[in-house]
Amino acid sequence: MKYFTKEYQKQTLSTLLDLGLKIDPRAEVFSQSFFQECWQNWESFELAAPDACFLYTMQQAGQQPTRENHLRYLRSLFPALVKYLAARLPPDILRQVADIRVLQLGYASAPVRQAIVAFCESQQALVRQAHETYDEAFRKSFQKAFYPEIPPFARKMCRNSTVLSCRKKGADLLLDLDDSGDFGTASHFVFRNYQILEQEKKLYGAIWQDEELYRTPQGCELHVLFQSRTGHFYFTVRAAEIVYKCEEKPVKPAESPYWDKYWEQYGDLDFSKA
Repeated sequence: MKYFTKEYQKQTLSTLLDLGLKIDPRAEVFSQSFFQECWQNWESFELAAPDACFLYTMQQAGQQPTRENHLRYLRSLFPALVKYLAARLPPDILRQVADIRVLQLGYASAPVRQAIVAFCESQQALVRQAHETYDEAFRKSFQKAFYPEIPPFARKMCRNSTVLSCRKKGADLLLDLDDSGDFGTASHFVFRNYQILEQEKKLYGAIWQDEELYRTPQGCELHVLFQSRTGHFYFTVRAAEIVYKCEEKPVKPAESPYWDKYWEQYGDLDFSKA
């Protein structure tokens, strides 16, 4: 991968840190009472509309989505959210934060919010640059007819699709995706006369995040960044031809590893410590 790398993924996640962030002068100093007020507001909001991840967690644990269980879930989740936020912000901003718990709950002093907005804008610029540079390289690579049409996976149409199977058949590699992700369209791939150039982890259950496609003297080369429970990894395959098929293959969320991307970000929750 040249452009949509693991570092690019971090930059993408950092572009939204200012989303919904409100200015409050009370965030300028550490205040347990202010934190409790922010917590009560967040708790009430979350309890009013249980999200899909909470419902899925309860289903996997064989428990009912009661109010008590929801409270335990939120209290288990919150430390992971704080840790996730701290890992995304640069040290110079973190030093200005009086209470990162309050920041996670959506409140910041004016200087901190200004610094975070500037940081998000810098990350957005890096993300745009990566897309523009790759788009130009892609146009140059495929300026002559190579496919009757640009394949959907070359336009981010496999993002957040889960690998259901990966198997060899003769000289070909067959890849099946659960196309119920955010932009899932292509669900079946055949890599003719393939050669795997890089594969850091097993593909089954991994989430397709981003890809780069290039022409080569032998045909084409596909670079994919996948996400698994243990982190992002690269997969690169060279093939004489890539054949794809678009076919809806609905999979219930509880049966799909798609939800593992959530735990990749926030980690497993231990209700015993709630």
